Amino acid sequence: MRDVFFAVATVLYAAAIVFSFYNRDSEKIITTLWLGVVALIGSTVAVAWFSSDGPIHKVFSVPIIIHGDTRLPLEGLPYPVLPLGFAIGVREELAAHPDLLPEPKGDSFAQSVYHHALQRAIIYWLEQKYPATWQVDVIPMTLGEESGYAFQSKKVATRLYLSSELKAKLSGNKFANISGVFAGGDKFGLAVPKGTELTVLAPHFDAVQGEISSIKLRNRFCTITIDTRFGMSTVGAGSYRMLFGMSQEKAQEVMKTDQYVVQISATRTPSCGQSGNARLQKMGNGYRRRAGNTVLGPSCLVKNEGLDTFLPHRWAVS
Repeated sequence: MRDVFFAVATVLYAAAIVFSFYNRDSEKIITTLWLGVVALIGSTVAVAWFSSDGPIHKVFSVPIIIHGDTRLPLEGLPYPVLPLGFAIGVREELAAHPDLLPEPKGDSFAQSVYHHALQRAIIYWLEQKYPATWQVDVIPMTLGEESGYAFQSKKVATRLYLSSELKAKLSGNKFANISGVFAGGDKFGLAVPKGTELTVLAPHFDAVQGEISSIKLRNRFCTITIDTRFGMSTVGAGSYRMLFGMSQEKAQEVMKTDQYVVQISATRTPSCGQSGNARLQKMGNGYRRRAGNTVLGPSCLVKNEGLDTFLPHRWAVS
């Protein structure tokens, strides 16, 4: 119905212009035409600047469970925050460079180290989902009791950040050397909409918020920011201990949990109009499934459904 209304309005505008042209000698027509021009400009400005929805924000917590003695990531958990391949990479990196882990007396939970790991894991997952193009079909997959998702890329105009470029963007991150699933060559990397600029600010200390980090995707349609900050650390693993048949006391002896807060914000550029909304929502469908709900988009994210595609399905989002 909206398309029909738009077509009818366009025809009426065109008819008014033609009628004014053939009656241009009339002073009344000229006066009326100027009023119409002013009204047209006013309506265009109103649509461009006032018709968009407000920014979208999603905030949720992320637990990273580690071994209490080695402080290496705990594996074997269902829906882990750190993807399996990445968790293995973290383990190997820490084993090869034990100096990355702080002294136990200073930081027995390795809070800062796993903050770096969390930021790299977010980009790692994006590489996994968008290796060639930024539009994908999400296909549910089931094997026995295990379930997950496969992604089928579509041919669209894309800006591809190759592994070497991502490593440079992540230069301040302690796990920048860990490559994505499809790293290598010039055909795979992290695909974003053409004209999108990726900015990464590694974890650092802020006098007001504490340790924070930021990932920003920005183009002429919108700006999407993924901020992370440290929350708290505890001994044990909460209800996860029951998966290992452990008592609370035993879990507190062998496991530790670092808790982080992730905030994803999408702000639409007012002047881009509503045309980018559907495009953003297509890319938006993903990361939240890994966590429970998601958020990333390339153009203009305006509806909450658009967020339900960015986060990993294994990350719980309320």
